[in-house]
Amino acid sequence: MKLIREWVYPIFAAFRLLAGSAKSGGEIAWKKEPIHFWQKHAQQISERYFPHIVSAGYEPRKIATNLLTYQAMRQAVSDLYKDELLAEAGITA
Repeated sequence: MKLIREWVYPIFAAFRLLAGSAKSGGEIAWKKEPIHFWQKHAQQISERYFPHIVSAGYEPRKIATNLLTYQAMRQAVSDLYKDELLAEAGITA
């Protein structure tokens, strides 16, 4: 069962971008609720993730240990998060 879960590690790691210091008390809080973020952006994240899965030959261990996969997933979450912030501010490209 462990190998089945390894393929999601890069996505979980990318979602750390959505966590940060709370305004008071120095505690960690979510900047965006991760479940809602996933529900809204799952398609885009999955589309960016799929080529990495294919290039790893669908092997969970290769996926979970590939630095480029982690970087790509972090960039995907970062881009989507920034797009949301800009949209909330009324800024469009």
